[in-house]
Amino acid sequence: MQIQHIESQALHIPLRIRFSQANQNTASSEAILVKLTSQDGHVGWGEACPRTYVTGETVTSVQRDLEQISDQLCCSHFETLEDIKQFLHNLRPAQVGLSTQCALELALLDAWSCRQGRSLHDIFAVQPSDSSYSAILPLQHFDAAIERLSAFTFSSCKLKVDQDIHKSLDRIRVIRERWGSDISIRIDANCGWNQSLARQQIPHFLAVGVQSFEQILPRDMEVELGPLTAEFEKDAWLMVDESLTSMESAQCLIEQRQGNAFNLKLSKNGGLFATQRIYQLAQAHGIPCQLGAHYGESSILTSAGFLFHDLAPNLTALEGGFGDYLLEQDLCTVSLKFSRKGSITAEQWLRWQNNRPGWLPVALDDHWIKEKDSSRLAG
Repeated sequence: MQIQHIESQALHIPLRIRFSQANQNTASSEAILVKLTSQDGHVGWGEACPRTYVTGETVTSVQRDLEQISDQLCCSHFETLEDIKQFLHNLRPAQVGLSTQCALELALLDAWSCRQGRSLHDIFAVQPSDSSYSAILPLQHFDAAIERLSAFTFSSCKLKVDQDIHKSLDRIRVIRERWGSDISIRIDANCGWNQSLARQQIPHFLAVGVQSFEQILPRDMEVELGPLTAEFEKDAWLMVDESLTSMESAQCLIEQRQGNAFNLKLSKNGGLFATQRIYQLAQAHGIPCQLGAHYGESSILTSAGFLFHDLAPNLTALEGGFGDYLLEQDLCTVSLKFSRKGSITAEQWLRWQNNRPGWLPVALDDHWIKEKDSSRLAG
């Protein structure tokens, strides 16, 4: 397979409910869509949700990255899946950002799958299996989010929190009243605490059965996370998210014992292959991993996450799958999203794919497009 043409579009997709956390508050999702066309006419689609506060990238920087490597991409020949894997591996860390790598990888895999006439599950030699998703409850508009999700059944939930412990504990009571006392609850501070506050708050959450604490300290304060990890690691998962991007950051966190659980995300970790390498490193060191999702992901990233779920069988939680429950309109012609039972079953997945290799076709609508003139890069 050889790529003949690459296009990208910066997207601004409105959300049905404002999404808020300690380090972000927005009513829309910023995303990048990549379209590859091979010389034999196969099309592949890829998506990433660059977040400046995570990887330092923007949709503009992703488009700039793609322009810089367009000649290199279009001069490459992909005869095997390993060729795609090696091409992507060689791009990092010098040439492109991690979100760029994710969007490009998904587009390459989509085109490859279509060319092979086989699903990516088949290509990766795994069987699709049922997957249960987590409810995600924002910092603001909590009541509206609870009401919107009340018709769904969830076995786990992630609650965005700030420094107000009384408000957080009240919300935990509401969650258990809504979904039962057995629901597993994780909290995510999104860099909003300091070391002293963490020491004060963690025991209160442990006392009500919360054991997972995600990104409690800001990025670049991992040194202060070390003592907290030593203090609480027997009772709690101190999960890193914004602090965990590349393989290099994963190795450093493990060596320095800064955190004891990983929140993986395809868009921030560089796509399926790169995220799988981090997952395998974590497993080798006994570090539990969940697969997270950026708010506003479309069905392209949801379907990639569903595949990753089958490539990484020991995930502790799975996030995403909101589709057009959250987006005003999905990128795919049919939105892939969890059912009222909070899950995507293998049967549902197969119906969604409808015997088509790769992700489903994309239906673009001009009102999503942030920049009317897409970046058109001919090889």
